[in-house]
Amino acid sequence: MGRAGLTIYVVGSLVAVIPLTTATQRFRRKPLLLAATGGFVIANTVTALSSSLVVAIAGRFVAGVPAGTLWAMLAGYAARMVPD
Repeated sequence: MGRAGLTIYVVGSLVAVIPLTTATQRFRRKPLLLAATGGFVIANTVTALSSSLVVAIAGRFVAGVPAGTLWAMLAGYAARMVPD
């Protein structure tokens, strides 16, 4: 599944990052971070335990969705961690 899994993962991130970042701007950051991390863990667990290639590919796509959100959030957290 190597390249296919990575490609589907990236597509999931690309499709979701802008709409989810826009939709979650008013949410509190910590619960959103925890929810995105939880979604990432669940999707990767489904992928790891699947015996079907279709389920594994779908799991990779779904894992990419919260990953895109996490990357968008991490930029803001990184900016707060360094002094002015």
